[in-house]
Amino acid sequence: MNSSKALHLLLADPSANAAEELVRELRNAGFNARGTHVEDGEDFGEQLARQRWDLLVVRRDPEMGYDPAALVTQARSADAELPILLLEDGTELERLTAGLEAGASDVLLAGEDARFLLVLRRELGALEERRARRQAEAALAESERRNQLLLDSSSEAIAYVHEGMHVYANRAYARLFGHEAGEDLEAIPLMDMIASEYQDTFKQRLKQFDADQPMEGFPISGVRADGSSFEGEMTLGHAAFDGEPCMQVLIRATPVRAARLEEPEEAKAQDPVTGLMSRPFFLDALEQRAARRDRDGKEGALLLVDLDDFDRVRREAGVGAGDKVLRDVGEVLAGVCSGDARLGRLSEDRFAVLLESCTAGTAEALGEKLRRAVEDLMCSVDGTSVRLTASVGIGVIGARTGSAQEVMDQAGRALRHVREQDRAGNGVYLFDPKDFATPPPERTDHHDEEAREVLTLLQEGMKANSLVLLFQPIVDLHGGEEEHYEVYLRLPDRDGNLLAPEDFMHFAEQAGLGGRVDRWVVLHAVKKLAQQRSRGHDTRLTINLTHAALTDESFLPWLRVALKAAKLPKEAVILQFTEIAATTYLKQAKAFTEALGQLECRAGLSHFGDSVNPFATLRHLAVDFVKLDGKYVADLEDDDADAGELKDALSELAKLGKTTIVPKVGSPALMAHLFTAGARLVQGNYFGEPSSEMDFEFGSDV
Repeated sequence: MNSSKALHLLLADPSANAAEELVRELRNAGFNARGTHVEDGEDFGEQLARQRWDLLVVRRDPEMGYDPAALVTQARSADAELPILLLEDGTELERLTAGLEAGASDVLLAGEDARFLLVLRRELGALEERRARRQAEAALAESERRNQLLLDSSSEAIAYVHEGMHVYANRAYARLFGHEAGEDLEAIPLMDMIASEYQDTFKQRLKQFDADQPMEGFPISGVRADGSSFEGEMTLGHAAFDGEPCMQVLIRATPVRAARLEEPEEAKAQDPVTGLMSRPFFLDALEQRAARRDRDGKEGALLLVDLDDFDRVRREAGVGAGDKVLRDVGEVLAGVCSGDARLGRLSEDRFAVLLESCTAGTAEALGEKLRRAVEDLMCSVDGTSVRLTASVGIGVIGARTGSAQEVMDQAGRALRHVREQDRAGNGVYLFDPKDFATPPPERTDHHDEEAREVLTLLQEGMKANSLVLLFQPIVDLHGGEEEHYEVYLRLPDRDGNLLAPEDFMHFAEQAGLGGRVDRWVVLHAVKKLAQQRSRGHDTRLTINLTHAALTDESFLPWLRVALKAAKLPKEAVILQFTEIAATTYLKQAKAFTEALGQLECRAGLSHFGDSVNPFATLRHLAVDFVKLDGKYVADLEDDDADAGELKDALSELAKLGKTTIVPKVGSPALMAHLFTAGARLVQGNYFGEPSSEMDFEFGSDV
């Protein structure tokens, strides 16, 4: 299973903490895990029927209020394909065997983390194969049904013949030979329906057909039921009918030449901006190439070429100028490609190259040529030069590739890998499965060196006050004019690049610097906010804290002094920490939020929904604002997406009196879902990217 997809887990475990820990371990292993916890068998059936699950984990425990074998049997009866892992607390052979007999996919001992991950990947891979097979079978049945309808209603005379006898003939074929229905021909040999003077020709063609030699249509004279004859052209082809190999016979009373492709169809085949192959036609070519892999045994490749930071070009140069840049890029890419390479444009800033036959080394070499060609390109827009770079991800059409979608997925993952190695992109990577495996964590000299460099930068930055704060607006969809920002910390490196917290905060927390970072951010953010409010802005600010603030007893007294010195009203500052921090340090988080109520600021909880039982955690916390986890909007880009999960979360939080913020809004496609779900406060790059200044125009039309 693709680890980027949501993994929906049902966890039957007496301990909510154990279930939470399991979900956390899976996330650390690279899975997008979303768990639901059940403590006993009472609501197990309801949860089982609520949605389609990807995995059930049942753990035996002395304090359990359920029979593990009964839950396994119940789940297996409800969903025969669901992977079920039973975690046992003992090694008795009879108990391990009983778990398999009850229907568990595998039985493991609690604490076997490495083996658990291996078994998990195996079972999820098998589940994906089963689901794909079922979808393929359904698609095949639907395709056969449609093909049968097309055959029955076709104006072409078509029949299927096995060992010289008709096994099927459509109405046009039957009427061509003077019969009312195809059933009338089932007992008539094909040879008897051909005029005697053409039978030798037909026999010769049958020999070519049996030898699997290519052939074209040949003239024939058919004999009708009333003894009359007609002249026509017969074409033979290999086919299957009802699962049996047979010969397809196509007869045209008057030969018809293939019509030239009409201009409108040719126009559809071209991308209107670049003149390259359009997305539908390119994907169709990819499907055909992947399908031929099993027959010809040759390897091919798909190269995805993504322009780096093309949004900036659009913003600075405008839409029309952006189209000119895309045309220039298309021309330079076409100049690099040659031979059997097919070049198309898949989306605004993504191009694709299909190599019909190549080695992995050839594909990598072409990828590097494409990258250099874009880097060397100098586009001129209204007298201004525009420079670009591109990232290239490569997927191989080979023995390990089962479909066009799998090739596309590999190339897409390769593309993301390029930007994970360097956020600026401008690189080439050939997909290699071993790079996406999750090895056991180990410390390396490189890791230690990176940690030392980051910690040095961080300490120097705090000492010199050179760390950077960026501010992103939180917008009211209903047009409210209240100014609200969230502050983000960035760490400049030696080259002037700004590192995000995920690139350095784990090193800081491991080194015990989380508290110092919290103090620096609060002090400078509050100072910036005070300056903003002194200019007449009624602004409030959300400031993110690490878990160190929850566990440091000296932080709250220090905060009281800092807020008093800033002379800010209570509603101006929201101190926010993550749900995972709250779950891990629940007692301290509860005391922390209660203490904040006595100070001149409010509390916020971010990444809500990231844990197994988020509402259980929320009940212990006196927070005013709740920022949802990005998972609630991650799957809503499609027109047919269901916003039910988001709507339910917003409704439940509203009942609890919480002000909710929906994050990660990156496109206008989400707006309809947000309004439908009842969202009010939203945040994301669609409304405004993080900026060094608090200058967003609130109250404008969104």
